[in-house]
Amino acid sequence: MFAIFADWGTKPTISQLKDFNREIGMDTPAEFRKHAADCEKMAKVSNDPETKAAWKRMAERWLLCAKLADDQDLFQRRRVEEKSSKPQRRPLHGWAAASSRL
Repeated sequence: MFAIFADWGTKPTISQLKDFNREIGMDTPAEFRKHAADCEKMAKVSNDPETKAAWKRMAERWLLCAKLADDQDLFQRRRVEEKSSKPQRRPLHGWAAASSRL
């Protein structure tokens, strides 16, 4: 199931994350937003101002990650749509390919 871990370290991080998501069916932006909400909850219950600020910073970073993941997903969807909307070139017949080389 987790064969994707075999090439970790040799692929860019975003590619690793995409492979992992496909493997386990994870909705990355939603997961990141959930982590941000958890951090916000921790910030609300923290009494120490430094700790509260740290939790808020982490929540902001999780939200940034969610936005970047949303942007990446949108880019990938557009890319797939563009590929599927382009007319497919048909291969030349043997005689046409031979004559085009002349």
